[in-house]
Formats: sequence, structure tokens, C-alpha cells
Amino acid sequence: MTQIGSRISESGGSNDSIPNTSSPNEVEVDTSNKRKNMKPRATCWKHFDKFTDKSGAKKAKCKYCEKPYAASTSTNGTSAMNNHMRKCLKFPRDTVDKAQSRRALAKMIIVDKLPFSFVEKEGFKNFMRVTVPQFHIPSRRTVTRDCYEVYLEERQLLKKVFKEARPRGGDMATCITNCLLEWGLDNVFTITVDNASFNDVTVKEMSK
Repeated sequence: MTQIGSRISESGGSNDSIPNTSSPNEVEVDTSNKRKNMKPRATCWKHFDKFTDKSGAKKAKCKYCEKPYAASTSTNGTSAMNNHMRKCLKFPRDTVDKAQSRRALAKMIIVDKLPFSFVEKEGFKNFMRVTVPQFHIPSRRTVTRDCYEVYLEERQLLKKVFKEARPRGGDMATCITNCLLEWGLDNVFTITVDNASFNDVTVKEMSK
């Protein structure tokens, strides 16, 4: 019995028999600050620097005029900063041709058959605020006038094209012949035309 007890004490009584699963290189990572270190995603943050004032309030100041704004992520949005970007006199702006921009907007509405109220949609306004914040979006009434002006300009261009066009008998004969071939009409015994002078050439060309 004494021998058995001594064997048990030698084999199981020591703590050295318990395996140590921890690695000496393991470091416990604190993830509590990960969210704090995330970079702001809004586009306006490219033009603002975050700082904390003397009272401990989180704020952001414009990189160009240094005007401060409240910038607490839990209570403040980015609307004030976006509005400031459009009004800041020191904000670096690309040159925008307002007349050409309004004409392009009117053509887009005409070509895509969009309603005049499209310019007042929130989605379009937000898109313009992000891409071209310095462009002043016109009202639906202004867009209506712009579209009508585009129509008048295009009508004048068409009138000029039609006025300068000089019909020729050979061209007319070619067009009529192509139509006859397309429809498979071989037996043509008469052609009715007006009294234009080039029609004589048309008939001669087709009779060959």
C-alpha cells in the first residue's frame, strides 16, 4: 500500500503534468479602439481636419479658411460641411462653364425624355453636390426655358441644312432604284413626279 501511494503522489500530485496551452508569443489584441481609428468615409472630410477644442468637444475645421464646425460622429452630420464647401471663398474650384452646363443639362432632359421636375429630385441633387458642388442646379421653370431655347437653335440648324441642300437628278434616281430593289419591284411602267427641273434627269437615269 505504501508503494502504491508513493507512485500516485509521484505521478499525479505534481502540477508539472498539466499541459500549458498558452504560447509565449500570444498578445491579447484590444479591439475597442478599432472603430475610433477608422477614417471618415464622407467626401467632405478630404477638405476638413478633425480636432478637439479646449472643452473637449470634437470639431472639424476647413483646410482653406479654418472655419470650425461641430463634428461629433454621434450627434452631428456632414450637411453643414457640405454647405460650407459650396460657399467657401477659398475653396479650390475647377472652372465650370455655367452656360454650357445648363445647355448640356437641357439636352440630357430632351434626349432621355425626362420630366422637367427631374432637376428637383433629391437623388440628382445629391449627385451634383458630390460631383460638381459649385454648379447651381436650375429650377424646373428655368430648365423648361433652356429646353425651348435648345429646340429653337436646333430648328434653325435644320433649316440651314435643308436650305443648302441641292437635290440632283442622279441622287433621286439612285434613291428610287434602291427602294424598288428592296421591295423586289422589277416591272415599273410609270413614275409620278412634280415639275422640278431635275426630274428629267431622274427619269433618264432610271430608264437606262
